[in-house]
Amino acid sequence: MCNIFQSVHDSGEITGTYRDTVLVRGAVNIQDAMFESDLILANGLGEKALDLNNVAVKGRLVVWGGSAVNISGKSTVAGVVTPRNDGPVQVVFDAAATELSEKDCAIVYPNGMDKGNKVLFTDKADRLTIAFDLPTYRYVGDSATVKTAFIGADTVTWELNRGGKSVAVPEGFTKDGGTLKALWYAEHDILKLLDVLLLNEIEAAEKKQVLQRDFIFP
Repeated sequence: MCNIFQSVHDSGEITGTYRDTVLVRGAVNIQDAMFESDLILANGLGEKALDLNNVAVKGRLVVWGGSAVNISGKSTVAGVVTPRNDGPVQVVFDAAATELSEKDCAIVYPNGMDKGNKVLFTDKADRLTIAFDLPTYRYVGDSATVKTAFIGADTVTWELNRGGKSVAVPEGFTKDGGTLKALWYAEHDILKLLDVLLLNEIEAAEKKQVLQRDFIFP
């Protein structure tokens, strides 16, 4: 069979771009890769689990072997076929890969496959909006440093309300927070985090603790 395929992998790492069909027969590390044709996981994988991180499969992901195929990160897969017939296999997309792939991914369950074969998409993680009042500043030049403690967050959007009006968030604010300075006496700011996408599942109790505020007054 290996003579049919120009790219056959039994071990090692698969990265980069592949124009022809790729055959995987052993435990390999697949990440940061683009497959312009099919990616085939051979039955020689047996009960091994494979991780695909930040991959693009423009053809089909054909799963003949393996017990689990975990697809994560910025991954897009055009189609999944699960013909494995000597044991069950689950193809699982994490929340980030689900958001990118689920809508356009064509799934085929062939006749004769193991009845336990499944393609699973992870429910999109909650997008949080967190609003909190910053303390009233007493003097010009006072500052408040806001630090976030996100678990698996990719990016966040900040919104600043000053005196009842939306204003630009100061430069330097990232998903890890930033610093606000008072421009005049008794200024009152309300800072919001919008559409916070948590890529990893967390417990409700942890969501309440996702933001911590450190106020610093010189």
